[in-house]
Order: sequence, then C-alpha cells, then structure tokens
Amino acid sequence: MCVHRLGRIRALDWHDSRATVEIEGALMDVSLLVLDDEPKVGAWVVVHHGFAVQVVDDDTAAAIRSTRVATGLTGSGSSVNERDRHGGTP
Repeated sequence: MCVHRLGRIRALDWHDSRATVEIEGALMDVSLLVLDDEPKVGAWVVVHHGFAVQVVDDDTAAAIRSTRVATGLTGSGSSVNERDRHGGTP
C-alpha cells in the first residue's frame, strides 16, 4: 500500500532542488527533482518517500485532507508529537 503525505511548502532551495515542507505540524526536507511544475512558497504538494510528486490546488488539498482524516490516515497533528516522544520519526 502506498501512502502519500500532503504538505505546504514553507521554504525553497532551488540550488539543491529541495523544499522545507510542513506536514501535520512537522517540518520535513523534501526533494523537488521529480516535479514538472515549479512551486512557490505556500503551495500544497503531495509527498511520497521524501519526494514532492505533485503540486495541488487548495480545493484538491482540502479533499485529500478530508479523505485522510475520514479514513484514519492522519490526525489533528498531535500524532507527530506522540511519535517524537516515543523516539519515532514523523
């Protein structure tokens, strides 16, 4: 089963083709190498295994978030803190 994550770009580093993406309250370093589009800070991206694979608009991002919450694949954001407390990684 492939599980993607939805995040919002908070910073871009075009020199290294990387972005800092906020996913459920945690900041992650993500590669932009497989994207066809050049996203801007604030854009929503679908992340899979450390790569931003698609830029999505606000409506699509809202639909993805709703589906993930309804299926139990994400929480309110507190789950990130729980994983950190127990030594896991977000």
